[in-house]
Amino acid sequence: MFLPRLINLLPRKFKKVVRIIRNVILFIMILCLTFFLYIILFNFKYSVPKPNTVKNAPINIQPYPVSLSHNTLKVMTYNMGYASGVKQETLNDPHTKEFFIKNLNQVLETLNNQQIDVLLLQEVDFNSKRTHYFNQLAYLQKELGWNYSAKVSSWKKFVPFMGIGKMNSGVAILSKYPITKHIYRTFIFKPTFSNKFLNFIYFPFVWKNPIQHVTIDYKNTLIHVFNVELEVWKRKYRVIQFDDLMNWIESQGWNKYIIIGGDLNFHAYIPLAGERIQDYLSAPFFYSIWQIIPGIQEAFINDKYTNQEIHKTITFPEFKKRLDFLFFSKEFRKKRSQVFSLKASDHLPVMVELDILK
Repeated sequence: MFLPRLINLLPRKFKKVVRIIRNVILFIMILCLTFFLYIILFNFKYSVPKPNTVKNAPINIQPYPVSLSHNTLKVMTYNMGYASGVKQETLNDPHTKEFFIKNLNQVLETLNNQQIDVLLLQEVDFNSKRTHYFNQLAYLQKELGWNYSAKVSSWKKFVPFMGIGKMNSGVAILSKYPITKHIYRTFIFKPTFSNKFLNFIYFPFVWKNPIQHVTIDYKNTLIHVFNVELEVWKRKYRVIQFDDLMNWIESQGWNKYIIIGGDLNFHAYIPLAGERIQDYLSAPFFYSIWQIIPGIQEAFINDKYTNQEIHKTITFPEFKKRLDFLFFSKEFRKKRSQVFSLKASDHLPVMVELDILK
């Protein structure tokens, strides 16, 4: 009651200005309160990680003339790091549009030279401010001339921190062969910075972690292909995701013709987050795969490898670690596998060439 009386005592020419200022302050207060309530509700709703499944997800089909000139199946997994180069300082390093396209062209050159048939991508931008709203997946598919793609937008939000702004990024599978079905599951995990208030505020704006599944008709044989990007925050989250993947495969009876690839973030960490020492001392969290899918193989390792031996094949040069993997079931026979020294990302792509056993 005091403020309106005070306003009435002012000269007429000041009353309008004061009322405008008052309304702006009230609007800002309401906006801040709404924002804070949203953060509280989000933290409560997602306090316990649970998978969200999307069935019959879209498949993008283009009428390109595709050449299938070899008898083997060549599969590559690549955390493309949104084509931001060999070192990421932030989540939105400032680069020109031409810089990103140059890196994408480097990826295209390797894919064409190696005659890759199926490509599993992580951290590809579909329509993000940081990459000038350029659809990296659409560009790759058009330039490759491949017919099929399927994507999961796992980070589709407006992020009001660090100048990130609009984000539409995620994982994708590109294939020369028909993708006949697309399903995916996502988790969302709370950040683990040392500052708990920062975790609380940042949580509603973090990415989801996807497990993408497609069936591919490879010469009249249906192949189950899984594209995985496990959480970087800490081992506990990666275990939750990987165990969920194994349970999902078991529950659906997908026990043949399986390919699993992606960024497992094995012994990865964000500075000031996670529990690194315990992770390094523990057995690899993904070793259950050899019990769940008997006879499964990997591009470079087997179930006898130690942590140190696994990291001898480096796919993340900055930390000299192996973060990226490609598994394939016993219905396939490996002809060769290779890591390529691309400079389009802080990760390196992993490729395996397979024969299919009938």
